[in-house]
Amino acid sequence: MATASAVGVVGGVATAATATVLAPLGKEVRNDETKWLVRDFMFMTVYLLLTIGAVVPLVLAFRRSTVYDRRWNIQKIFLSFIGVQTTLRFVYFLLSALRAGGWAEPNPVAVNVMGSLPALLFFSTFTMLTYVWASLSHFAGSSRNYVGLVVVVVNVVYYLTAGVTYTLLYVSGVPNKTLVEDVFAYLVGGYSIALAVAFVIYGYRLHYIFWNMRNLSARSGLRQGSVVTKVGWVTSVCLICFTFRGVCLFIYANDISQYFAVSITYFILSEQIPSVLMLYVYSAYPGTADSSAGNSDSNQGSYRTFSPRPSISYTTPTRTTVVGVYQAVDG
Repeated sequence: MATASAVGVVGGVATAATATVLAPLGKEVRNDETKWLVRDFMFMTVYLLLTIGAVVPLVLAFRRSTVYDRRWNIQKIFLSFIGVQTTLRFVYFLLSALRAGGWAEPNPVAVNVMGSLPALLFFSTFTMLTYVWASLSHFAGSSRNYVGLVVVVVNVVYYLTAGVTYTLLYVSGVPNKTLVEDVFAYLVGGYSIALAVAFVIYGYRLHYIFWNMRNLSARSGLRQGSVVTKVGWVTSVCLICFTFRGVCLFIYANDISQYFAVSITYFILSEQIPSVLMLYVYSAYPGTADSSAGNSDSNQGSYRTFSPRPSISYTTPTRTTVVGVYQAVDG
């Protein structure tokens, strides 16, 4: 199965990444800023490309949509979140490059805020993906509402924790600021591990549901297993990436940026690879729906995969269930 191969490939990457993470024993002394400047410019380039990769499909989605369909849907929201998150991360590394190159000395508060905001948006983006998958995994409306409530509560607690942390650091004047920063880093690490567990539960459950579908619509993108493959890949890779992110935060807390090799591995594996996967899943070229299909829903600004309102149906001994990529309801 595609999922098994995905786990094998990602497992090898995780082994190498873990060795890189556990190698340093102390903070690196930044005597030579050249390599840090190269790192910053490299990440600026990567995040700029990711921003372009999110903004271009978003603009095309709105331009190619009909008047009826020019509204926000899950696909457009995901692209917007990724675009904003990668833009903020680009600004963060720009500030870091200005400091490493000696061209300017950015405000430390601004640097910390620009370093934390992308992480907050990144977490919200993937908790929203977890909610979408959980909604697809449950056919009863009450289950979907329950999962949605949990996602909202988790995000509210996460943002409140960040707000309290920055209040303690920059407003109240707490003497032991390092302890506050470390506690917040440990909490974020715990959130990352919990997100990885949620991906395992709902991702593989959704993969199992799609895999066992037999009576599929001829117009459905699922007929060749494309969605099944993508769900398996995203689940496997994000499981490793978020677990790695949590482990790094537990080990290094807020000192990740002080380790050259670890910081490169951290941002590549815990942010850039999941973002690329999200763009791969949700950035299919707009306007490629099957024009010969008589269903108007499949031709209103939809995408080849994960269109706003595709649906397929199959019959069970007790009821007929309608499953759409963004909706799962009993029919």
